[in-house]
Amino acid sequence: MADRLDRSLHRPVLAGLLLCLASAPAVGQGVALGFRGGLNSATESIANLDTASRTTFHAGGILGIGVTETFGVQLEAVYSRKGIAAGAGVAGARELSYVQIPVLAVGIVPTPPSASITPHFVAGPTFGFQVGCTVSDGGGGSVACADGGAATHSFDFGLLVGAGLSIGKRSMAFLLDVALDWGLTNIDNTAGNVSTRNRTLMASAGFLFPIR
Repeated sequence: MADRLDRSLHRPVLAGLLLCLASAPAVGQGVALGFRGGLNSATESIANLDTASRTTFHAGGILGIGVTETFGVQLEAVYSRKGIAAGAGVAGARELSYVQIPVLAVGIVPTPPSASITPHFVAGPTFGFQVGCTVSDGGGGSVACADGGAATHSFDFGLLVGAGLSIGKRSMAFLLDVALDWGLTNIDNTAGNVSTRNRTLMASAGFLFPIR
């Protein structure tokens, strides 16, 4: 099922990536562009195993479209590293890399016109396209997931929810955000097909400037 979704969505979504380079809360009504990046605390939900998180990173472009003063649409094109560290439930580490495209609704908390800090909330689906997957080979190195018996599907669908602050308004806004990226797709592609889903807590900083 994941492979069929991958084939049907891969080309149009990547075309959208080139057109939009996207993410971030719109500052009031209008269109804004920017950039954000930060840290991931990534793990995987694997059946009943107790997996260990790994600290990694994400970075991406920003497109914010303000519909009203309190509502907007947020698109993202983000390179995000995920996976698990070696732990009690899993013998070796797995490193996953995705290009993700979230399509989010933005709720902007009303503030006085003179306020320079604006809280916001985001929520919506995210479409992930795997660009890398390696696992520990037991000797201090790594091999491709398929060669190490840990093959994964190349497409991951999930939900992203988060909150943050925009600091500044007119010429440029600085962004501080925290979000949970909750994978809904079983990414396991081995014969055992063990239920495996990405779980990623993201903390980021960036900037946003209006273009219209």
